[in-house]
Amino acid sequence: MNDALRQRLLAATRHRLESYLNEAEWAMVAEILSTTPCLVSAVRARSTKHGDHRWRTAEGYSEVTVNASGNQYQFFFTLLHELAHAVTFQTFGLRVAAHGREWRQTFSNLLKQALTAELFPEDLRSHVARQAAAPHASSSRDTSLQLAFRKYDTLNLRPLVAELAHGVLFSLDGKLILRRGEKLRTRFHCLTPAGQAYRVPGTARVHTLYH
Repeated sequence: MNDALRQRLLAATRHRLESYLNEAEWAMVAEILSTTPCLVSAVRARSTKHGDHRWRTAEGYSEVTVNASGNQYQFFFTLLHELAHAVTFQTFGLRVAAHGREWRQTFSNLLKQALTAELFPEDLRSHVARQAAAPHASSSRDTSLQLAFRKYDTLNLRPLVAELAHGVLFSLDGKLILRRGEKLRTRFHCLTPAGQAYRVPGTARVHTLYH
């Protein structure tokens, strides 16, 4: 890839992320992009994922999208997760496992770099450090991390299932009504009014509460 295209990608990414990253965060991201051609965009929040990485074969660079969730630290954490995919893919090639050893090591290194630079507030650092020690393919599985991020939400203020009291009726989609039951590791045993059982992640966002 020629330097002119790399610089255009860098400039376009900075313009798209200027409302989501502070100068210290951007400095780290720019350093990554200086060796890993990538176009990054903030997109409308998706219910199925926090971010996404794709390789644009014809263009010869990665494209990353991150949910504009209104939580600056979740955004930055997810961005590092997806940039780790870009770095891993461009370093190890097409056959590398999506969340294999190479990605885990790369993501771990990026999180440790961010922790060293104190890019996460003090109350989040132990949670991020735990992820750096053993990265998860999906941070949604880490309930304590998601609850810690929750304190910094500014847009999506809907509660997590883990925050509900035992026995509360709720819905994740405004249709299926569930009653929150006992915790089973990272999921909760929930029942419909008809008695059908579901195992619901503690980090799932509630759509509707019923009183």
